[in-house]
Amino acid sequence: DFSTHLRKDMSKLFQEEMGRLRADLSHQLQTELSKHLQVHQTHLQRHASSLEQFMERLDGMREHQPTISIPAETASPSARIAEVKNPCDSSASLDVIGVSTASSSQSEMTRMSSPELDRSVMFSLKASRVITNVLVFLNSIFIGIQVQINVARAREGLPESQWVFQVDVFFAVAFVLEFMWRVAVLRRRLWGKGERVWTLFEVALILTSVFELVVPVYDVSLLRAVRVLKVARHLRGARRMKHWHELRLILASMLSSVRTLAWAGIFLSSVLYSVAVFIMMDVEAHVRTSPNVDELLLDLYGTVQASMLSLFMAITGGNDWEYLMRPLQTMNHYFYMLFFVLFVFITIFGIMNVLTAIYCNAASCVQAVDRELVILEQTEESSAAEGELRALFQVCSTNGNLDLKTLRSQLANPLIVDLLRFMEVEINNVAGLFKMLDVRGDGCVGVEEFVVGMMRLRGTARSMDMTLMMQQQVELCTQVSALASFTAQNFEALRGVENRGTVDRIEDLKELDVAKHRANAERSFARKELLMKERGRSFR
Repeated sequence: DFSTHLRKDMSKLFQEEMGRLRADLSHQLQTELSKHLQVHQTHLQRHASSLEQFMERLDGMREHQPTISIPAETASPSARIAEVKNPCDSSASLDVIGVSTASSSQSEMTRMSSPELDRSVMFSLKASRVITNVLVFLNSIFIGIQVQINVARAREGLPESQWVFQVDVFFAVAFVLEFMWRVAVLRRRLWGKGERVWTLFEVALILTSVFELVVPVYDVSLLRAVRVLKVARHLRGARRMKHWHELRLILASMLSSVRTLAWAGIFLSSVLYSVAVFIMMDVEAHVRTSPNVDELLLDLYGTVQASMLSLFMAITGGNDWEYLMRPLQTMNHYFYMLFFVLFVFITIFGIMNVLTAIYCNAASCVQAVDRELVILEQTEESSAAEGELRALFQVCSTNGNLDLKTLRSQLANPLIVDLLRFMEVEINNVAGLFKMLDVRGDGCVGVEEFVVGMMRLRGTARSMDMTLMMQQQVELCTQVSALASFTAQNFEALRGVENRGTVDRIEDLKELDVAKHRANAERSFARKELLMKERGRSFR
């Protein structure tokens, strides 16, 4: 009887402990999810107005106190925006996908600035950039007018017009003064990581302009190189295309594919060179053995350069490939007919298509060149998804709230299901979805709860979600293991196991299991670190 009562008491104790543990875990998960959704809700409420308030505050400071400088603690634009959005909760900004659109429009000005730059100086820099863009645009138009006038006067045997020369001198002096003023204001910031290449490019343009005006150039090839750089001056405005999304996307795509294009040209040149050398070997034997040699054969395939050019025209449409094949048929009619057909087929349908696919893939990797453009696209995509979800909530809800019955009836509509599937939201359990969306537990879902919950359901699980789940799983395993050890010790004590000491507390067992898991994690991290070091040595 005593043993039976003990078993009943232990069973009751075990059930109470498991119930308490289950309630604690449920409360903890509910608290974490509620806290996370509240952070997102706070961010969404402040997302539209925080940056506008920030800019209005800075404009007011600039109007009343023009000498106030930016605090030295502001290290980067993203950190500055995060402090303005929520200065008390910096961790909340880590879950934000992208930054706001207004931040990208001010990013270049902020990146160029430093903590000790005055706001009035930054405003002057912005005005100077507008003036520089106008000068670049007018100079580009003037170059076209200058070339047209000079060609017309050269055909008539007249020298260069004097007013054209004076306007050219004006533009050269204006660009020199503008660059000197920026050097005096920005100093070493012009040679930063993001500005070094553009600064060197502008220095090269200014030097070539001054060199062409001061030093008379008689070498035609040198003059051509100088004028090529002069024509490239309008590329100065490309770096400031912050508001022209399409042009900026084109420029970023071209820059990201430059290396691939260069290697594609090298590979195609090697193929053309190999085929040209093979043809010229046959041409040499034909010239030595045949008394009658076609002059067109020597014109098209008499040198390596001419042979490569002829083959390149055959595969790019520069000339009809039948016309280029006919001289080769004078050496061997059937062989070169089959040879040229195979060459054109393999090159156009094989090599060129593969190179085009690789080039297009490289052009799509814009994030390596312009990360702000990628962030802007992600922000626009996220904003569009939020707008669609809000419109969907207005369709599904009644009186601004959504209950389980209404949600189940609306999700039975194939159009709404297809829309959610298009937005990468998969719904398998309506009741579970509603329970997850209903953070407050009042049986109704508001617009913010609906939008935030649906945004978290988009796509597959992210690394943060998987890490959080793994951490919660480790905590659950630790608590269950501690409870199992505590129960086993109590049963052993009840059975009168010999040499058994006092029963440990369940809190001590939890700490012991946590220490074991931490030790295992440290050993796993040490192994991964060792593997990374070994890989680094092997790469060296």
